[in-house]
Amino acid sequence: MITPFMSGHKVRLLTDTAHARTPEDDIFCQVDRLLDEARDIRIEMYSLDQPDIVDKLIARARQGVPVEIVLDPPRKDIRDVGKAEAMVRLAEAGAMVRISPLQRSNQRDHVKLLVVDGCKAIIGGMNWGGHSPQNHDYDLLVEGPLVADMLGPFNLHAPAPGAVGDTSLRLLTSDLNERSIEQAVHQAI
Repeated sequence: MITPFMSGHKVRLLTDTAHARTPEDDIFCQVDRLLDEARDIRIEMYSLDQPDIVDKLIARARQGVPVEIVLDPPRKDIRDVGKAEAMVRLAEAGAMVRISPLQRSNQRDHVKLLVVDGCKAIIGGMNWGGHSPQNHDYDLLVEGPLVADMLGPFNLHAPAPGAVGDTSLRLLTSDLNERSIEQAVHQAI
């Protein structure tokens, strides 16, 4: 799916804690802030076992905030025990936790997406694993009408950091096969 360009967005480039110039530029500070403010939380994530984030999600679910999480399956080849334990703890707290429906056993969804209240999103490359804060990566904080289109996966499954300003955006998505991704990129260009 490729959406048309839409105006009316606020976009901020975020980075890891070590490279952030201010807390507003820090991926994990923004994740924490959005989770604190959220009335509805949707997450699609490859790796999720960072203790602070898991504990915050558990607390929010226990407070009655809807929390829906789609994760890649835990991998046996890397002893992905932390993710499996987090999934159990989150589900016990009332979060809806599901495994991404991958088409092949060696396939990875690898999405890193947080959508809060259907109008704010953090999307990019940073995982939320226990070691992730040591990684150097970037995400975008997006506010605006395009964020509602980022909720699609949940329906299907049941530069220098800082302010960039107002801009037009277009969302490019595909299903989970490589040919589809390649074709979607070519259509977008």
